[in-house]
Amino acid sequence: MENSTTEKEFDLIDLIKVFWNWFKEYICSPLLFLFKFCVRKWWIGVIGVIFGVAISILFWLLFPVYQGTMILVNNIADSSEFINNIRNFDLTDPQHKSEALGIPIEEVLKIKKIKPHYLCYTDSLKTDYIIDFADSTAKNKTIPLKHKFSIEVEANERSVFPLFNDGIVRYLSSNSYYQRINNQRLAEMKANIKIAEAESVRLDSIVDKKGDDVLLGFSSAGNLMTSMVKPSELVNEKLRLGNMILSATISLEYQNEIVYISSDMQVNDLPKNHITKIVFKYTILSLFLCYAIALLVVYKESLKQFINRENNGKRVDAA
Repeated sequence: MENSTTEKEFDLIDLIKVFWNWFKEYICSPLLFLFKFCVRKWWIGVIGVIFGVAISILFWLLFPVYQGTMILVNNIADSSEFINNIRNFDLTDPQHKSEALGIPIEEVLKIKKIKPHYLCYTDSLKTDYIIDFADSTAKNKTIPLKHKFSIEVEANERSVFPLFNDGIVRYLSSNSYYQRINNQRLAEMKANIKIAEAESVRLDSIVDKKGDDVLLGFSSAGNLMTSMVKPSELVNEKLRLGNMILSATISLEYQNEIVYISSDMQVNDLPKNHITKIVFKYTILSLFLCYAIALLVVYKESLKQFINRENNGKRVDAA
């Protein structure tokens, strides 16, 4: 029993030694070699940094990414309907986007990303702010606005944003499904106005009536309501009904679109892709490429010998 336990202990120690030797040979030794090579050829690192910074500045000047945000109001459905639509639209090809937005494909190619956002109120003053519902914490703590949402656009040139500003409204307004819902909504509003006008005429005929109470019916937002009022209160009821007709008429005239722009595209003055982030990324890449090329140049003969030895070994095995 003791011999068996001792053998297992020796086996574990041997396994640890094997792993440690493998780690030193294939991990530590190459890393140490690369470190010594980089220190010995420090001037290559300097060249890599200079080259990386130069490429970063050139890239930042030639390919800036501007960010713009607009706010839209929809009159027919929940904001989620439009947000899902725009997310799917962002995945379509440039030719489809050009036709849907009504702008040249050359301008569409400058658009890098179209990202919709929900809006919600953060305080009692009802100030709008943009949230991304990929953040579940924000989703649980806030309630999105039902008929208001935002669209964020990233593009290489600022000239794209005014074209997109009008194009996205045309695209959403031309949707046949949205048009059918909007037509039904407008028809209901017109019917409600007619009912309210008929009730107003009836009130005119009994406004001077004395005596018994009157059963009064009127329409508000599509719901027919009735109440018993005294003849002396008919004037107030008529004023109330008149305000309802006026409000519905204004809504019919000025809110007959499927969507409309609440806030035009607001574009950042400076590019979104910050110069420091670009410099860091391209400097690291430049250092890697410079040292990789230097290793290939310095040790090309050793690399050739290694490749030839491997090929000769394969030939011997095949024979």
